[in-house]
Amino acid sequence: MKVFETIDADLASFLRDVIVLTPYGVELRYPGDRPDATLEEAHRTIELARKVRESILDALR
Repeated sequence: MKVFETIDADLASFLRDVIVLTPYGVELRYPGDRPDATLEEAHRTIELARKVRESILDALR
């Protein structure tokens, strides 16, 4: 995050807000006590991941 803070403070702030993606990237990969994501959650997190990707690519251009 510190790298982004020096380049684009707005992007760094946005990326802090999308920390909600972490459980989907880690916990849902492996079977365990957490229930599977619902279809609605899956759609929402995919859209959020797309926004993150586009924001980072825009910052790099």
